[in-house]
Amino acid sequence: AANPISFCKCLCGQNITIIPISPVPEKDACNKCTKAFCNKLEPTLCEGAGTGETISVSCFQRDSYKDEIIVWIFLLLTGGLLFTALAKPFIVKRYNVSQSMHP
Repeated sequence: AANPISFCKCLCGQNITIIPISPVPEKDACNKCTKAFCNKLEPTLCEGAGTGETISVSCFQRDSYKDEIIVWIFLLLTGGLLFTALAKPFIVKRYNVSQSMHP
């Protein structure tokens, strides 16, 4: 996830369009996601959506560093739990044997 991609989600009634934002510095990418941006690239977005519908916009990133960190934490925790479950019988057996030798 070296280069997270930013997207602008344009919503008008039941119509949704997701537009990739051209490469710009990461901190400024979401500044381009505005109602005017959606109107310019998708002028027919509100057609058939009903009267009085307004455009709502949101910006999101796919393959961001946060997502990558969450996946790695999940994998490490799952691996640790699997290792503990597999090693537990051997640890319990060894602990019980050593206790019976030393009363």
